[in-house]
Amino acid sequence: MKSTQRLDESVLDVKFDDGYGGAEGPEVLVWTETRVYFPVTYDGSEWLDSAPRNPQAKGQGHAGGQ
Repeated sequence: MKSTQRLDESVLDVKFDDGYGGAEGPEVLVWTETRVYFPVTYDGSEWLDSAPRNPQAKGQGHAGGQ
């Protein structure tokens, strides 16, 4: 189990590759008051996605392949 560490905020300046290739972006998990942000990859393209921090009645859609 990994311990929680404070994020080096410079990782938030890294651009994710939205073209084809491999997942090369940083491993990141960011909590705000309302959302949790995480990296997603699909078919070699990568980006940050988010989900509500607290459970929602309507649930959460699939991440990736959007």
